[in-house]
Amino acid sequence: MLVAGSMLLLLGMAAVAVDYSAALNERRQDVGAADTAALGAALELAIGGSIDPIQAAVDKAKEIADNNTPSNITNADWTACVDPNALAVPSTTAILGITDPSPCISFSATFDVVRVRLPLQSVETAFGPVLGVDQIDTYAVAEATLQPSLGASGGFPAGAYGGTPSGAEFCLKASTPGQNTCGDPSTGNFADFKPYFYTDVDPGGGSTECVAGLAPSPLAWAMANGIDHRLGRTDTIRPVGTRVNGDWCPAVAGPPLPYQVDPGGGYSNADITEGLVTGGSYAGGFSGRLDRGPYQDGATTIFDVEIDNRPLWRFLLTTSIADCETMRAVPEHPTFPNTYGGNLFDDWDEAKTLMSSCLQQATGQILSDTIADSARLTTIPVFHQTGPNGSNACCYDIAGGLPIFVESMWTTLGPPISCTGGILTDTTDAWCRHDAGMQGSISAPPGVQRIESASAFVLKPGHLSDELAQELGGGDGAAFIRVELSR
Repeated sequence: MLVAGSMLLLLGMAAVAVDYSAALNERRQDVGAADTAALGAALELAIGGSIDPIQAAVDKAKEIADNNTPSNITNADWTACVDPNALAVPSTTAILGITDPSPCISFSATFDVVRVRLPLQSVETAFGPVLGVDQIDTYAVAEATLQPSLGASGGFPAGAYGGTPSGAEFCLKASTPGQNTCGDPSTGNFADFKPYFYTDVDPGGGSTECVAGLAPSPLAWAMANGIDHRLGRTDTIRPVGTRVNGDWCPAVAGPPLPYQVDPGGGYSNADITEGLVTGGSYAGGFSGRLDRGPYQDGATTIFDVEIDNRPLWRFLLTTSIADCETMRAVPEHPTFPNTYGGNLFDDWDEAKTLMSSCLQQATGQILSDTIADSARLTTIPVFHQTGPNGSNACCYDIAGGLPIFVESMWTTLGPPISCTGGILTDTTDAWCRHDAGMQGSISAPPGVQRIESASAFVLKPGHLSDELAQELGGGDGAAFIRVELSR
């Protein structure tokens, strides 16, 4: 009797030692499988290129999970799986149209987080039946997040045509005919488009999701803070209307990761003014893009706002390129005239010409990582299309991303608008221009404050470190995101 009683105790201890250890080993493998599945799915979203990136992410999560667990996980297992803490958009959401979806693969509302919960994995026990335990069930959960590497919440609502050279300076054009556009009343376009809101960015004023049509309401907010959802990319030009930004609106925000954008008809100067400088009313009042960051300059104000005023050349690293070295030697706030032997206007134009030449010649990293702190640095999509499709014709297909540096702003000169200090003025055409690095002010009373247009230098992803510009998916640009485990 003593031996029999001891055997029960010994078998129970064996069950704990052997069976529990086997379950722990299974759990360890499950955790690894969930981690790699979530990372693989998130990387699939980051790389993009497929016609349906969400389907690709779901398929990749299943494939990796199955390859990294001892048992074969079937589609039936994924279908029966339950995740009580799934994210906002399970892959079973009907409008996604996913083939073989699973409640245990889910996404955040903006599709920048993917969650994978493995279906239950069972370990058959060797000694457990003595205690009435025939198997031990385990599972694991992981979440992977796509983080912007440039510190912005989203891309700038503009775009560049395929083949755009680095160093090119693009003009962000106001829509009213006849207004000066970067000093020229007839040309200039940033291949713009008008994004929808995919999230509620104005909780105090009611929902702002899916602003109807191509209304300009989101533009100022998007210029200031970035588009509120991630854009996708495609490997080639797709049929018109395949996955257009905002195509699911107003029924529901979507589609996720759109890789086609419908160009709008230009921007109003109110969009540019609020987006870059004065801010607006969404989310209880947001500040303009240039009204933030560590490089604000108390000696420079635009409509009474101290702006980020550090010029691009102050971020240059040492290079063997003469034009880059010439610019690197220029002070943060140069005291023109006569730096280049000309007048004030000619000196600044010569500086921009040399900066453009520097960017065009450089193939590797030439900019320090501190540029990521500048509010002037953001990203835009680059399109497969190499030129305009025609007036308001849909659509442009996104091939990748490009970094840009907001360089100059133009405004009307004349009462009640005044430009003082080192701000460039053209009294003949009645406009003035502020370039990054100029000290002075542009003043106007509320109600008439307006920036007519702005321009930016296009950079190469290679001008930045690999840490800032992750080269993912090839194409003509970079992803500007990091993929990392968040749970």
